[in-house]
Formats: sequence, C-alpha cells, structure tokens
Amino acid sequence: MQMCFVIAREEEFILQKFSGALTYEKWVKSADTIWQHPDYNKFYRSIVDFRKADVQMGVTEIKAIVKHLSDNEDKALRADTVILVNEPMAAAFASIFADSIKQLIDTKIMTTEEGAAAKLNLNASVFELLNGPAAVQVFID
Repeated sequence: MQMCFVIAREEEFILQKFSGALTYEKWVKSADTIWQHPDYNKFYRSIVDFRKADVQMGVTEIKAIVKHLSDNEDKALRADTVILVNEPMAAAFASIFADSIKQLIDTKIMTTEEGAAAKLNLNASVFELLNGPAAVQVFID
C-alpha cells in the first residue's frame, strides 16, 4: 500500500491519497506517519482520497478507526474533513465512518476533486501538490 500526503501550512490543509490494498493495520501506520510529521496540526482541514485504494475493511474495522481517533485525541484530526471516493462500497464505508465520528469532526463525502476542494473553500489545483516537492511518499506493507 502506498500513501502520499502533503501538509500545506499556509493553507492550513492536509491532502492524503491512498493506493493499493488498505487494511486497518496499514491505516494505523499511515496515521502514525502523518501525526509524526513536524508540520502536522490536528486542526488543519483535510481531504483523504481513497479512489485508488482497495479498502479491505468492514464495519468492525471502520469502528476501530473511529475508536483509534477517539483514543488519540491529542493527535487525531479535529477539523473539517472530506473523504474522496469513487466506488459505492467505499462510499458506504465512508458514510458509516462519517456518521460514527460526527461528534469529533465534520466529515463530507465527495466523488470529484473539484467537489472535495470546494467543500473546504480550496481550488482543485491543490491536488497538484501531490506531484510536487512537498509531497511525502510512504510505502506500508
């Protein structure tokens, strides 16, 4: 599984993109990686792009992610988040996640880069940051 992320301090924004097989264990490792980045701020808005990910989780794992985020209140995001998906099953899991985490963060589900960016008052060109020098590539097995 590969994760690419950018933390844009000036825009107070985090962009994260997953590709490949994504399990609960790999998600936890990816969260820990971002939380340890020196520019990370849990109050930055975020977009998490799952369109290239093969999400290998069920409801139990989605609930475990919510618990992990709740248990790590000192590190876990506490700002508006947009989940970007392009498959019905991923959208269903994203809905379960959004409903389960609504006490902590406002989560929206979108299917296009333009829609995701607009929800956070950003331009869709922010996705180009994933191809720039600030992008961090992480491979997790």
